[in-house]
Formats: sequence, structure tokens, C-alpha cells
Amino acid sequence: MMFDSFQYILQHNCRIALNKPVLIGVSGGPDSLCLLDLFWRLGCPVIVAHLNHCLRPAAEAEVEIVRRETRARNLPLLYQKLNVSEYAKKHRMSIEEAAREVRYQFLFEQARQTGAQAVAVGHNADDQVETILMHLLRGSGLAGLRGMQYQLLPNNWDAEIPLIRPLLGYWREDIHRYLEERGINPALDESNLEVDYSRNRVRLELIPYLQKYNPQIKKAIFRMGDILGNEYQVVEESVRSAWDVCCVSQDVNYVCFDLIRLSNQPKGIRRHLIRRGIGSIRNDLRDLDYDQIERAIEFLNTPDAKRTVINEISMLIEGKLLWLATSDADLPPGDLPQLADNQVYWVDVPGYCYLPNGWVFRAEAVDVGDLEKFSPEENQDAFQAWVDAKRLSSRIELRGRRPGDRFQPLGMAQGSIKISDFMINQKIPQRARELYPLVVSAGEIVWIPGYRLGHSVRITPETEHIVRLSLKRDAGE
Repeated sequence: MMFDSFQYILQHNCRIALNKPVLIGVSGGPDSLCLLDLFWRLGCPVIVAHLNHCLRPAAEAEVEIVRRETRARNLPLLYQKLNVSEYAKKHRMSIEEAAREVRYQFLFEQARQTGAQAVAVGHNADDQVETILMHLLRGSGLAGLRGMQYQLLPNNWDAEIPLIRPLLGYWREDIHRYLEERGINPALDESNLEVDYSRNRVRLELIPYLQKYNPQIKKAIFRMGDILGNEYQVVEESVRSAWDVCCVSQDVNYVCFDLIRLSNQPKGIRRHLIRRGIGSIRNDLRDLDYDQIERAIEFLNTPDAKRTVINEISMLIEGKLLWLATSDADLPPGDLPQLADNQVYWVDVPGYCYLPNGWVFRAEAVDVGDLEKFSPEENQDAFQAWVDAKRLSSRIELRGRRPGDRFQPLGMAQGSIKISDFMINQKIPQRARELYPLVVSAGEIVWIPGYRLGHSVRITPETEHIVRLSLKRDAGE
């Protein structure tokens, strides 16, 4: 019965080709030997891989079982030995986490080297129920409650090679029955009976307790995971559409969102976008818990929030942008104006010039009219400023900061401040400071667009002629 449905599952659920090699992780236990035999009977090209974790005395015997079964089918075997206990201690991980990590690292490394189209492992329906319960106990969202998938791509180990679980729809009893019919004797892992491991406690203690309330609880939980998996696909469509709207740019070490568009999304979609953004930077952080995601959402709703860290991923708010980035990410300047390296832009008054990343600087004469409308208090756009034409030279320059630069911001009647200190105080991103455009008149910095006008060029009651300075994104000219 299992064999009759196996081909359909491979093609439709796991979405793999039957004529291309698949690398199977074989431990020697019932699930992996069942998986190996089904692939072999179907005639699929198979590569067997076994990792000895050096955790139990029976490990060597399991290696011999795997060798016996692969020789009987004339299949290639890739073998490696690694001390998981030492690895766990070195990386400060639990034995469970370390065993899982080194196993999948080994499997996908071998898959890349051998050109396998997929890595197959033997998780079954009972494993699915245990996984869903573990996620439930941890407070997972919809992604966790749907459980494992038949095909996982991208995954934590490779962006192109899928992880497949063809036995996910078969119960443990089905697998044991198949092995008995085929005369296959698997290794029995005695660690599955130890309650020191969290999954074993779920299997040996929690599930039997729940069966007192519902004898069919495993089937009910499995069915729930299947339903939620289908509903998750609907949610994912909405998330993909929202991602296209909200994501400004991304790289291997960062994701940049339009903050306004992100904030306009329903809270549930925002959660998924944050989770997906962090997961795209760090694959091992795809399964963030509720509290971590809620801290991220709370950060977005906090007035004047600038920076926080969620599980080693920095969240930065800069103007209308939200950045998710690793600590070593080399972030681009985003939507901030920037100059070309070591270049000075000279502008006649009136006149204009173009900057490299889509910004245009203009200096234009305006009618004085009612002087009150040119007051800083009435100005709602930090990227425009009105100055006294007499206090401005007929030719001004845009340049980057230089050693010794100082600035007298509007309102500072006496003295000045180092331009470097001003940029720090105004929280101009460090990566954008070196090439940030400064407007200079007769050697004096008179305006820092987006931040502050210089005190010396301010409009006063004696002002007779006004020049409007502006720096705007302008792709049309």
C-alpha cells in the first residue's frame, strides 16, 4: 500500500523528478530504511549518506546496518564520523540542536558535491504530530502550527536544493508493517525512550495523556496541521503581494522596507513581513517566537524609535525607511542624498545641479511678498530653505565634509559646532556622513539639507531679496 502511493507523493507533494539523483539521510532506523527501500524499488537514482554522531555505543552497529542495506541494493554510501557532544559544548547548544545541525550540514554538503536534486529524510506522521505539539507549547504562530512540509525550499541549509519528507503522510505503524513485509531489520534507537529530550517527552508523556481525552488525538492534530498548511498558502499569497509593495531593497545582509507602507499593512501581515525579512537574512532565524515578533511590532509603534535588536538582527528606522540588518552589514545610503566621491558641485544663483542618486539641488529667486511665510516655523519641508540673498554668494558649492569643518546652526547666535558632532547629534547614519551634501557659500557651511539652515543666512526683517534652496528627488529633468 505504501509503495503504491509513494511515486505520487514524490512527484506531487515533494515535486521532484524520478530520473535525477536524490541523497537520502539513512540512520539505520525504521524510517530511513523504509525510505531507502521505497526509492530503490521505484528505480530512482539514490545516494545514501550516513553521519555517525558518536553519541551511543550502538552507533557502530547502526553503521553496519546501513552498509548492509546499501550493499544489498548496490548503492553508493557516503559516511562521516563527528563527535556531536564536543560540537554541542563548543557551540553552547543542546545535544538535540547540535545533532540536527551537523546532520543537515553534512547532508546538504554531500548533496551539493554529488549534484543531488534533493535531500530526503524519513520524518513520518507521528513526527509531524510531535513537531506541531512542540511548536504549540512554545507559542508558535500559523507557520509553526502547520508543522513540517513535504518540500522545504528555501531552507536553512541551501537556497536551491530542497529538503523533502516523502513519509510525512505515513504513520509509524505503517512503516513498521512495511519493513516486516519486506524482511528488513532496522536498528532501534534506545535514546528514543529517554525522557531527557523534549521531543521524547512529548511522545512518551504528553501524547498518551492527551489520548485520555481523545483517543484519536494524533489524527486530529495531523489533520489540523494539514488544514493550517493549506490556509497558510493563502496567507503567503497576501504576504508576497505586501512584500512587493513594502520592500524597497534587499541583499544577503539586509532588508529595507518603506516604513509608511509597512505601517499601513494589517498587523498580521506586518508580523509575517518582519519574520520573512529576518529569515531572508538569517535562515536559522525563520522560526522566531511570538515575543520576539511582538517586540519588533512594538518598536515600529514607538514614537521616536530609532534602533533595537531582535535576536542579533538590528532594526533601524531612518526617515521613511526601516532596515533589518546583521551587525556587519554594509548598508547603502538608502534614500538619503549623496555626492560622488571627492566631487564638488558648483551652482550659480539662480541655478541647479544633479546629484548621483536621483536628487536635484536648486537655488532660485522668489518674490519677497509676505516675509512671514518664509519663516522657519512655517516650513514643513526640511529639504527646502529660504535665505537672505545678500548673505549668499552668487556662486555656491555642494561638497562633502572636510577635516575642521564647523557649522553655526540657526538659533546659535554665537559660536559654532563641529560638523561631525552635528551629524552625530542629528543621527545622520554614519555610512552617509562622508558624502552627505553640504551647501557652502564663500567657504561657510550655510545649509545642511534635511536638517538645519545656517544662522548667518537667515531671513530677517531687513531682508530685501530671498533665495529658495531645495534638494529634491527628481527623475523628470
